[in-house]
Amino acid sequence: MKIICAMLLMLLCGCSTLVRPDAIDHYQYEGKIVEIKDDQMMILGKDGLVHVGGEFDTQSLKEGMQVLIDTNGTVNETYPMSIQCIGSIQVVKEEDDLIGFYLDVIQDLFDTDPGLNDKIEMIAFDLSKADNLDEAEKDALIWMAGSMLGTDTRAATYDELVEEGLIDDENLYFEKGLLFNLEAKTVDENHFTFTIQKWRSGLGAYWFADCKAVKTDNEWHYEIGAQMIS
Repeated sequence: MKIICAMLLMLLCGCSTLVRPDAIDHYQYEGKIVEIKDDQMMILGKDGLVHVGGEFDTQSLKEGMQVLIDTNGTVNETYPMSIQCIGSIQVVKEEDDLIGFYLDVIQDLFDTDPGLNDKIEMIAFDLSKADNLDEAEKDALIWMAGSMLGTDTRAATYDELVEEGLIDDENLYFEKGLLFNLEAKTVDENHFTFTIQKWRSGLGAYWFADCKAVKTDNEWHYEIGAQMIS
């Protein structure tokens, strides 16, 4: 009876434990590291974001690395999914850390003209023109931005927010939130340009426009071409 009650409690909490029947003692998961904090990290793989915890050395790891994680096959089915029992971590290759780069840009813009952020309950992101991110990376960026800024986040365009009644199209006002628009265009493997806007209303918006991003020593840096306010 106690076992049944415990299982019901886990289901009601929206969390369960999945054990692969074909890999009880051994399971490998591959993904790109998108965040490292102390002895925890977040990776992005075929199943989306995965939180990795346990006793392992993160000093030799960094964001952008593609890693192969050996675990015992026990996975907590939350979002992000969670892996706790780590056998080993193998670096497969190093790639760009564009999610970390864009998180820095979003934080910089969020901190600029903070009056626009007053009493917001959510942030919507229109990443439909962020050409250097795939759909999984866009989803991960939006979730991680919410975690970073401490607010609800979602993907949405201006028109979708108007249709849902969240933006007053007549008075051009997003009462409960902000809309971030990001447009990016790749120049070559070491350069791209982008413009990002924080929008609250027709008279309340801020842009980092015509920004130039450059990769040096496998890290991205950017310069703002122009800052605009309305």
